Amino acid sequence: MDNEIWIVGVSGGPDSMALLDIYSKQGKKCIAAHVNYHQRETSQRDEDIVVAYCKKHKIEVCVKNFEQEVLGENFQALARNFRYDFFEELVVQYGARGVAIAHHLDDDLETYIFQKQRGISSDTKGIANQTIIKNILVVRPLLGYTKQELIDYCHDNNITYGIDESNASLKYARNKIRHELTYLDPIEKEILIKSMRQDKKDFTNYQRQVMEATNEMELVNSLVDYRKHGPRLRKDVLRKWMSNNGIETHKISARFIDQIDSAILNEKAWFEFGNLILSCSYGELAIVKRNVVDDTYNSLEYVKKENYELKKEGRKIEGVFLTESDFPIIVRNVRDGDQIEMRFGKKSLNRFFIDRKIPRHKRINWLVIENQKGNVVFVVGLGCDTHHYSNNLNLFMIEL
Repeated sequence: MDNEIWIVGVSGGPDSMALLDIYSKQGKKCIAAHVNYHQRETSQRDEDIVVAYCKKHKIEVCVKNFEQEVLGENFQALARNFRYDFFEELVVQYGARGVAIAHHLDDDLETYIFQKQRGISSDTKGIANQTIIKNILVVRPLLGYTKQELIDYCHDNNITYGIDESNASLKYARNKIRHELTYLDPIEKEILIKSMRQDKKDFTNYQRQVMEATNEMELVNSLVDYRKHGPRLRKDVLRKWMSNNGIETHKISARFIDQIDSAILNEKAWFEFGNLILSCSYGELAIVKRNVVDDTYNSLEYVKKENYELKKEGRKIEGVFLTESDFPIIVRNVRDGDQIEMRFGKKSLNRFFIDRKIPRHKRINWLVIENQKGNVVFVVGLGCDTHHYSNNLNLFMIEL
């Protein structure tokens, strides 16, 4: 849209200066964002270049100084986090559509090689055309241009730029890859670029399969449906499904995903992630939230809670007859070792679940009523114990 505002990350190098000029000439409303890290003698020179260009072309510029002390920490990571915090501030301040970054084809190729060398699993091959970082849209419109093409653009349009001398340092792995790529002849480089583009295309198609398969999954799923996928797709869908349902998967290793997948296939999965539980039993695969219920009542009350309702009327299997001697009662989740006394003797609730083939994910939030003697006198789905049955049931518990 013509009235959209874009924050443009401008370092003062040829790539970002070319991007700012291209956006400006396209009539886009730009806010130039420059971070001065003060890590090089030429840092002020780069800031001056950006400010001078913006003044000449009547573009608003925002400069932020990096003043954190770096003590043996990863400066690249600190700088990136600082930079995107700044971008986020500006997007909110100006109501901008997003942020434009000047990554180009050579950056894309370097990232692609870096990922392959390190065996890094990522949501993209190389650099994505656009992504979401810190809840802001980040676009990279120059991925089709080489570094040299952007330098030539600056020369052709009389745009001043600075060169970051640290890019020549072999201290960082990416710089080593960049250095090695300079020794490729044009044919070798073109072959590598074609290989990357085909890999990106194949990966995009595969990601589409993952997304489509994940979208078919619910919080509770048939194990038959899960098993129909091949191992690679199944595990990637598993990771995506877990992430979509609140489980932080970013730091979960491929080996752990293998373990979860194996446990699912054997219907023995039970993995706790905070208050979320991934479980598979009796042919059902599910992610459920643990809802802790522990409510005490000193007398008969008819109330509606988030997970259950206590009513005056209901079906017989939902009812219990309570006397004053039962109070206070506790409505709570089922616990290991719980039993209820039936006409034919005491019955373990665990045995009740097994006999009914109730999946484990349904058991954790199963509700019971315990009387003041510590006896379970009512179980949802089973009814009351033998001592609390009457033709005049006075409390009915309905699970919501």
